[in-house]
Amino acid sequence: MSNFIQRALVTIVAVPVLIFVILSGGYFFAGFCTLVSGLICWEICKMLEAKNFFPNFPLVLIANFGIAHFYFWKQTELIYFWIFLITTLLLTLELFRKKENPFLNVSSSIFAFVYGSMFFNTAILIRDFEGFADYATGGKFIILIFVGIWVCDTFAYLGGKNFGKTKLFPRISPKKTFEGSGTGFVGSLIWCFVAQQYFLPQLSNVDCIIYAIITGIVSQFGDLVESMLKRDSGVKDSSNIIPGHGGVFDRFDSLTFILPMVWIYLNIEEIFANLMIGLF
Repeated sequence: MSNFIQRALVTIVAVPVLIFVILSGGYFFAGFCTLVSGLICWEICKMLEAKNFFPNFPLVLIANFGIAHFYFWKQTELIYFWIFLITTLLLTLELFRKKENPFLNVSSSIFAFVYGSMFFNTAILIRDFEGFADYATGGKFIILIFVGIWVCDTFAYLGGKNFGKTKLFPRISPKKTFEGSGTGFVGSLIWCFVAQQYFLPQLSNVDCIIYAIITGIVSQFGDLVESMLKRDSGVKDSSNIIPGHGGVFDRFDSLTFILPMVWIYLNIEEIFANLMIGLF
């Protein structure tokens, strides 16, 4: 079976399932995020092992489950306790692992946990954000982000193919160009205003511009960061778990990178809105 057919079949099956999970929310979406973040953590650990680091993946996986649990139940006060506990366990268990470079092993475990788990599982906080007018809005916002990244990638590819001349980061990704990157941002900007018009009317024009910057510019740095990590690890794909697509991290690298920024912006908006209500 050709790579193209594999990619097409996976897309045909995955997209409807993903839309259902996003719109359903609740346990479906939290379970999806826990699974995806766990696989990203696993792939990051494998990439680190290629560098002769030895992260404690079983403990990273436990840490990932805890973060998803606390995010879902909004027990944010326990997250600090969880981070302290996991770090203490990582340090203590390293005494018994008899692996070389314990400092790097602990550090790489923390990196896999923070980037793979804490970053990606922020999607749970966004989906269930209490500042939204209703529960369905959270699903629409997740779709806004997902599609925004996809539109950016598509426009960047087309723009780079037809107009690309100036290399963006040749050391990391030789094929990416400034022209393609700019076209990707334009695509995301158009998408955000389309979303405002048809299913997220509460978005202001400023919101559209901010989300276009996040999904159309910052997301491209997420892709470059993963390319940098893969190049340093000497691997082409983060894994081959998805037929025709490579690894889970390969598919969700941009999303993982920008989710915390979306969450921060939502909270800044809510704080500002409450401040205005208090003043007037």
